[in-house]
Amino acid sequence: MSSSVNELLNLAVNAQQNNNFIDAEKFYIKALDADPNNYAALINFGVLLKTLNRLDAAKESFVKAIKINPKIELGYLNLGNIFFKLNKLDEAETNYKKTIEIKPNYAEAHFNLGIIYDNTDRLDQAELSYNEAIKLKPNYSQAYNNLGNLYRKLKRTNEAEINYKKLIEINSSSADGYYNLGNLYNDMDKFDDALVNYTKALELNPNFDSAYNYLGSVYHKQYKFDDAIINYKKAIELKPDYSEAYFNLGITLYAQNKTEQALENYKKALKLKSDYFEVYNNLGSVSQSLGKIDQAEKNYKKAIELKPNFAEAHYNLSNIKTYKNEDEQFNQMKNLTFDKDLNNEQLYHLNFALGKAFEDLGDYKKSFDNYIKGNKLCRKMMKYNIEEDINLFTQLKESYLKIKKFSSRFSDLSDNPNPIFILGMPRSGTSLAEQIISSHSNVVGGGELNFIEKFGDKLTRGINEVSYDSLLDFKNRYINKIKDIAKEDFMVSDKMPLNFRYIGLICTVFPSAKIIHLKRNPAAICWGNYRQNFTNKRLIRYCYDLEDLVTYYNLYENLMDFWIKEFGNKIYNLDYEKLTIDQEGETKKLINHLELKWEDTCLAPEKNKRIVKTASSKQVRQKVYKGSSQKWKKFEPFLDGKLDNIINK
Repeated sequence: MSSSVNELLNLAVNAQQNNNFIDAEKFYIKALDADPNNYAALINFGVLLKTLNRLDAAKESFVKAIKINPKIELGYLNLGNIFFKLNKLDEAETNYKKTIEIKPNYAEAHFNLGIIYDNTDRLDQAELSYNEAIKLKPNYSQAYNNLGNLYRKLKRTNEAEINYKKLIEINSSSADGYYNLGNLYNDMDKFDDALVNYTKALELNPNFDSAYNYLGSVYHKQYKFDDAIINYKKAIELKPDYSEAYFNLGITLYAQNKTEQALENYKKALKLKSDYFEVYNNLGSVSQSLGKIDQAEKNYKKAIELKPNFAEAHYNLSNIKTYKNEDEQFNQMKNLTFDKDLNNEQLYHLNFALGKAFEDLGDYKKSFDNYIKGNKLCRKMMKYNIEEDINLFTQLKESYLKIKKFSSRFSDLSDNPNPIFILGMPRSGTSLAEQIISSHSNVVGGGELNFIEKFGDKLTRGINEVSYDSLLDFKNRYINKIKDIAKEDFMVSDKMPLNFRYIGLICTVFPSAKIIHLKRNPAAICWGNYRQNFTNKRLIRYCYDLEDLVTYYNLYENLMDFWIKEFGNKIYNLDYEKLTIDQEGETKKLINHLELKWEDTCLAPEKNKRIVKTASSKQVRQKVYKGSSQKWKKFEPFLDGKLDNIINK
């Protein structure tokens, strides 16, 4: 090679390194005109063309280099990279393997081959390739990152964590490392750890839009909705076409009952991504909560059309329709049970949906079998031990003895807005009760508010110190939250059923609050819990095994006996069966207990247009009817007597 060619190549390389791509290209062309068989120049020129996204020209340059020197591993590696970028994965794989054949210790080639395997779901081979790359290059930070992502995908959380931490150890300025570790902790519900890592990622890269988005998701899971919204909006500010951030923002706004704003953001997400099937599913949920069942059905069907194996949408649709023989969607669900690509979460949605479908068709044995399958899958995911709740219920009583010492100091404090707590076991009729009460012009239905648990749980578990100041702080935080829901001269209903656990705390700090306790046939409650695929599984972990469910029901009954002995007439027992038999009489008693003037609207709860987000959203739009508490009897032959010891309670 002449000195002039060398000179031209040096000029080309220097220009390329300084991002002076126009001059670099000129020098490469001149050098190759002088020496067309200079395979090294062809390789470098190909890299430049790839940088400029002129992929066909780059490919041509690499092919020429390989023809001149069939043993040049860089030619095959770069050619593989071109094919990968063109999404021609088979060709990319062939070239990476050829690279390794020529140079077995080429770490980058093993790494790139691992990416191919990863993208084609050959995860065992991907793992081997990434590990080989690390073996050859022990500080290969990208390989640790990808290996961590692979293990996260495989739910091998310990190994994922080790690899992410190794990446950070090698490169402490890796925003991606902290971000991915945050994602892992988010998956594991280790929200505080996730927050730390997302925050660190954003310190290193303030323009990390995805980190803002997932930081928002953590705040949402912690019920810190305002913080979640701030972060979603920041993600959108950085990336205006970020469809997922709009979707997540919609979810959080809907959780705040800001329905119109939620719908606006869902529509923005759809505008950016027309096949966003999750958005259609959520639009279905919004329509359902508003009582627009026909529109809800259309949205769920659209979600399924876009993704036929979308098990959650199948389940949601099953809750608002009555199945008949030869139903197309029913057959679709049955066929999906053979889909090997469905994970456990998808399968339990599907089994609960099939349970409902077979129940509608009168095949109670098949219905029961599907409910069993769905519950077993849920229980496997929950990792629940009933001893946790046995200990909790004991702790609730012990903590109350400390809390009650301060009751006299709250007796003269006002409660504005005045809360109405509607509570009891899930599926006991709390949604109907709230629908009735919120039909009154002086009551705003708040729905299932999480504020009692959020602000008071640690006080009742003995985690936080019980003092007048801590109790007052709890009271003020709760009142401030419900002030966002209603004016001070209104009453606000809080229909979180499991607030029955906190009655001691509620009665102490809200002495004027009304407590409505729903009573219902125990077997109907337990069966209703077992057949229901609850959205908030974090709180309701007891119901995926019949024996656990019965034990939990007995714990509930025991705790309610304790509260009733303590507070007597402060707790109004509303019998669901009596309400359905004598709707007018029981409703008038209820309204009178709340010290409200009678309004006839309370006798037509089905006409109440408020948002209802619970599993009973369809039922409460119907007129009150008798007999629903006897539906469990259709399944009694398959229960093997597991509900026998609570039937007569």
